[in-house]
Amino acid sequence: MTSEPIWLATREEDGWTQFRVGRRGRDLIAEWVGLCTLVAREDGSTWELRPEESAPPEVVEKVRAGAARALVLSLHGKLALHGSAVAFSDHAVLLTGRHGAGKSTAAADLCRVGAALLADDIALLEKDGPSRVMVLPSETHHWIDSPAALALGLSDREDQHRDKQGHEAARVARGPVSLVAICELRWRDDEEAEAPPTIVEVVGLDALSTLVPQVVRFLLDDSNARSRELNALIDLASKVRVLRLSRNRGHQWSAEAWHLLRRTLDLRLVGPV
Repeated sequence: MTSEPIWLATREEDGWTQFRVGRRGRDLIAEWVGLCTLVAREDGSTWELRPEESAPPEVVEKVRAGAARALVLSLHGKLALHGSAVAFSDHAVLLTGRHGAGKSTAAADLCRVGAALLADDIALLEKDGPSRVMVLPSETHHWIDSPAALALGLSDREDQHRDKQGHEAARVARGPVSLVAICELRWRDDEEAEAPPTIVEVVGLDALSTLVPQVVRFLLDDSNARSRELNALIDLASKVRVLRLSRNRGHQWSAEAWHLLRRTLDLRLVGPV
């Protein structure tokens, strides 16, 4: 008889368990309740994602491409960050920020003007030699709510429900792309302000404090995981620029913000605007 997992952490919403992670012998178990369950060896050598019969295939695929892969990569000591990543020719930018900061919407808008999607929700990172960090391509769809999809021309009508739905990206990156910057998106506190968007570079402890909340964590019972994570973040901050882009609330994205980011990083588009 298969023993029950020892659950190490649980995420709940409105009193319902949404996700939990634990161990069963030498296996790591992660359950997205009602969707799928990941079973992986503790060294990440093998893994399997088992979907529930009633789970929507497109949502299971999103978990497989993002969170499940991030968990397996973490078993190899690799880093994953919450955020949307896009490629501009041979340079990648990772958009981070708090829930509701407009990361997925910004990525979808940037893909309309020549960027290519790497990740919608979780960016998978991998070192490439001593000086480069690559973003691995993981997703092909933007997951945004109905009003945002309508505003971006990804849908021709607004649905009654406001749950996020998957919309195929205009452009998708086909291989790893070198990460040049991590850009935190912020809304201005003054909702009435009409000032143009601003972008500043953050360094040192300020840069680390920006990155730490974005780390995708799973190994909560590994005493060495936090040390490895901190070393990985210090190394990451030494290789890529960390920026903070502030804009007025009410504008999910804007041409001004896009051109400011492009000028700051000297980005070149994949295709024509």
